[in-house]
Amino acid sequence: MKGSLRLSSEERRQAIVEAVRGVFADKGFHGTTTRELADSQLFGHRRGSFTGAMNDQLGLVRTAAGGTLFLDEVGDMSPKVQAKVLRVLEEQRFEPVGSGTSITVDVRLIAATNKALSSLVSQGRFREDLYFRLKVVEIDVPPLRERPGDIELLPFDRSVCRDATER
Repeated sequence: MKGSLRLSSEERRQAIVEAVRGVFADKGFHGTTTRELADSQLFGHRRGSFTGAMNDQLGLVRTAAGGTLFLDEVGDMSPKVQAKVLRVLEEQRFEPVGSGTSITVDVRLIAATNKALSSLVSQGRFREDLYFRLKVVEIDVPPLRERPGDIELLPFDRSVCRDATER
């Protein structure tokens, strides 16, 4: 999913949850998470694998096993995380941080970005092989300014807007 959605990560994730109800592991990941945390958040970690790792953590990929994981802002993922996501897609395997053991996982990925991944690929900032793996079905969402009729469909509390304009 690409485009200027003007929705928060949570709103975007929730829209996808509604679209694929019943097959979605209600988990999401935002690619702008700090590089140090992204690996651990997605793939989990073993206790003691880094400062502050007090317990084993499963990670979002393992937690979403058998379902779908939503990856938001994939254009911001580090090259290391891109490589690990590609391995999940190609081999259905990954290694948690601090573990030498591969874990097999069956998970579907939905990715979103507001960046032109093809440009990032040509600049060498996004893996071409991962780009083509993610681009199986592409949904281009035009900016809201180009679809004013959709504004009324947005789920927000209109009384808040009314209260704000009356002040």
